[in-house]
Amino acid sequence: HQVRCIAAVLFLVGLGREQASVVDQLLDLDATPRKPQFEMAPDEPLLLWSSGFDSANVQMRLSAAARVHLEMHVAQCLQRHMVRSGVWAEAWAHLRRGEYHEDTSTGGNSVGGSGDEIGDGGDGGG
Repeated sequence: HQVRCIAAVLFLVGLGREQASVVDQLLDLDATPRKPQFEMAPDEPLLLWSSGFDSANVQMRLSAAARVHLEMHVAQCLQRHMVRSGVWAEAWAHLRRGEYHEDTSTGGNSVGGSGDEIGDGGDGGG
């Protein structure tokens, strides 16, 4: 969780939603004695590819059983993401092809025929 919290703050700084000085302030335990209240960054795009450790001094080890477990986990994650990607790609293609019927009875804002309107603050997702 620590890495996700740090990443969230760095993302906010990069987006201009927080000043860069917030990092120094958060690292000052006298100024910030408790965990700051930031939403954690999503875990999926965070992946450690390498570290600055000298490989002569630090060697990463992985047992055969742990490798099998890791391979299975990565394969399951890959499958899940490929399915999600396919669903979103098809939804995007469907929208781009215009394969829907315009609802002119509500000015074109109707969602699913339920009467909800995009942007009305109701359950229509707007």
